[in-house]
Amino acid sequence: ANPTPTPTPTQTQTPTNTLTQTPTNTSTQTQTQTTDGAAVEGESEPTANPTPLSVIGDSVVLGARNSIETSVPGTSIDASVSRFPGGFIGRVKKLSKRNLLADTVAIHPGTNGVMPESMLRDLLDQLTDYPRVILINSSMPRSWEKPNNATIDRVAPDYPNVVVADWKSTSKGRPDFFVSDRVHLTKKGAQAFAKLIKENLGP
Repeated sequence: ANPTPTPTPTQTQTPTNTLTQTPTNTSTQTQTQTTDGAAVEGESEPTANPTPLSVIGDSVVLGARNSIETSVPGTSIDASVSRFPGGFIGRVKKLSKRNLLADTVAIHPGTNGVMPESMLRDLLDQLTDYPRVILINSSMPRSWEKPNNATIDRVAPDYPNVVVADWKSTSKGRPDFFVSDRVHLTKKGAQAFAKLIKENLGP
């Protein structure tokens, strides 16, 4: 006899300890919480016509999402696990074309791989029409941390609308900011990360 076919589910099942939120006029937001409050899986997409801030990042930003939204209410977050530096370029272009970016955009692009100068310039070239871009450097035990941060320091001055948020210095000597992988953030680290973004919003 033929085996009984498995029916195709009509909606995605949400696993235990995963939060899925679908606010009005937004795309689905998913994140998996660790016991210390850091999120290391899932993705989050922005709301339409966000104000006053858009934050684009990877799993570090995803883990700090709640703290960022608390620190700067109304923030729109687009974050995805393992988003590599080159992946930011097309994403920013798409969000900009769809008018899904706020006037102030924060980006944290350097976690998941080497970021050559040409790649960072391609990314920032997509954002020259926005009044303020907060470029957040990286703090992590990876071989590309130092060259990526050096690239940020070298390139950012060429863009008048860009300010560098120095997460490397802010988190230096603060092991309590990180979970065991020394990349993703504890609740205290997420709060500090959010505070750094807020401090760089400008007038």
